[in-house]
Amino acid sequence: MGQVLGRVARAVSIGVFASSVAAMALAQPSPGRYGKPAVPSVPARAVPLPAPSTTPAPVEAPSAPAHEPKDIEAAKEFFRQGIALAMADDYQRALEYFLRSRAIVASVPNTLNAAVSLRQLGRFDEALELFEELLTKFRDDIGDDERATLAAEMSAARGKVGSIDLIANVDGMLVIDGRQRGKLPLLAAVRVLPGPHVVQVIKEGFGAFRSNVDVKLGQTTQVDAKLEPLAAAGRVRVDGAGALGAHVRIDGANVGTVPWEGTLSPGPHLFSLERGNEGSAPKRITVVLGQTVTAEALLAPLGEEQRVLVEPASAELMLDEVPLGRGRWQGRLPIGGHTLTALEEGYVSGKQSFQVTAGSGADVTLKLVVNGAHARWNVRHVGEIYFDAIGAGALASSFGSGAEASCSTVRCSADPLASGYWLGARLGYELWFGLGLEAVGGYLQASKTLERSFAGSFTAGSDASQETITTNYAVTDTLRLSGPIAGLGLGYRRKLGKVLQARADVAVGALFAAATDSITGNVTASGSSLPVVADGSGAPTNGVAVFVLPQLTVGARFENGVSLGVGFGAAILFLDGPAHAYGDLGLVAGSCDGLTKPTAVDCVPGNAAISRESAYGPTIIMLPTVTAGYAF
Repeated sequence: MGQVLGRVARAVSIGVFASSVAAMALAQPSPGRYGKPAVPSVPARAVPLPAPSTTPAPVEAPSAPAHEPKDIEAAKEFFRQGIALAMADDYQRALEYFLRSRAIVASVPNTLNAAVSLRQLGRFDEALELFEELLTKFRDDIGDDERATLAAEMSAARGKVGSIDLIANVDGMLVIDGRQRGKLPLLAAVRVLPGPHVVQVIKEGFGAFRSNVDVKLGQTTQVDAKLEPLAAAGRVRVDGAGALGAHVRIDGANVGTVPWEGTLSPGPHLFSLERGNEGSAPKRITVVLGQTVTAEALLAPLGEEQRVLVEPASAELMLDEVPLGRGRWQGRLPIGGHTLTALEEGYVSGKQSFQVTAGSGADVTLKLVVNGAHARWNVRHVGEIYFDAIGAGALASSFGSGAEASCSTVRCSADPLASGYWLGARLGYELWFGLGLEAVGGYLQASKTLERSFAGSFTAGSDASQETITTNYAVTDTLRLSGPIAGLGLGYRRKLGKVLQARADVAVGALFAAATDSITGNVTASGSSLPVVADGSGAPTNGVAVFVLPQLTVGARFENGVSLGVGFGAAILFLDGPAHAYGDLGLVAGSCDGLTKPTAVDCVPGNAAISRESAYGPTIIMLPTVTAGYAF
């Protein structure tokens, strides 16, 4: 319906705008059916109605004085400015001008345009009030077709609101979110936007009724207000020559004009004054039992009516350090700078400064940030189970083995980094403040090739002609360390943004290691070479290596519980492993026994230089990681 209204109004507005403005300028005030002249219609972009009916009608007796020509011209000017802003889709500022026009001379055009602007801004409850005013106060100026269009528009708006139906035992005033919404008893339920609201009933001589109400879309919330006569009370007197005639508002309700004196319950109350376009900001007064308190406030120029809101709507609002209640407040504030503060358990307190100007009434919204470490969230979120799958490369300069340690005494021509992988998993339970208890497991494998050479000697020949033969060995060690790991540890996760997170984990456990050293090589003597091998080399040597596994990860966790991350860890092994039970390094072909013409190399005996070397020792294995997880 809104789109249809917009298209119709745009087509009408463009065609008649210039001529209508000219007609407004020439129009003379004349009494309408209510004794007040109506401003001629200039259709706005969102206005479906044509100009009011020109059918002659009897003029009532002048129950109210006619407006001055200067007032009518001022109302027209505000209306024209509102039309221009609405055509530019600036409904917030357009609303301000339509309301200023209504404040001078209320008419069908400015009321309708104000209602449409409120609807465009999502303030459907306030729009409904003005639509209903069109069908009651201006019913004689609207034809049947326009009435049907308004009925459809109102029906659509009702689908966007809920209602509060309040019954009270007194005929006091109803205040919702600091804004007076009517006098009791109510003839119909009061429409409000869905969400939490603060409902008050104010009656002089009775204790105030206050209730927090959560209104659902399309539903009516019943409220039964029972006010008790004040057995103990104090009095408030408002006077001051500079504020004579100003409306006195106590806790949002208009209780009279200055000078005013009334009975209130002991304790804090909100107090403000308003007289035309002058008034005061809300301030706190404290009523004292059995005493009369004098309240004063200086009047200052006011801006347009505006709303201040906070998310979540259950937060306490303070304006310039004065508590306003929860969620939202609506009213007029003095022109100048103001500070909005909001407090709520489980959220970081927020503060926002804003300026009120003569021509601005835009909403001021303050959004609070959740404090995830607050105990409030422990009530509904004690902890969660999480699972991470981990894939990592493995890099180490050394396994700490005896073969690698020998490079300090023999020549090692090649000693590269060890490389491999770690495939693991982490299962944990995270408490509400981010600390997790974890079990870690997986499988680690890494390998490297070491090339080393060393010299030896042996004695050959008979006792009478013995000869010392020098030998040179060139050996290749293929080292491998592998096995399952298991451990227990702690983790801590910290949110860095809505999705971004960082976590630190550390586990202590054991690597059930299988270490192998496959040894091959050659021995050279008297210019000839033969292959050598260590008896039993390549067979696994098993042991248990104690490790500490720290890891740091940065990544993202999404609302569905899925997380992805990259990081860096290390497996730090502390203890020496067992020694390999390999035999001496000897010739593949045996010995020189039985050879008719043995050479020196054929007679090389076994060499014990590599026997009993340790399989592994203290070392650090670097683990660049990628993780994928899920929180249950």
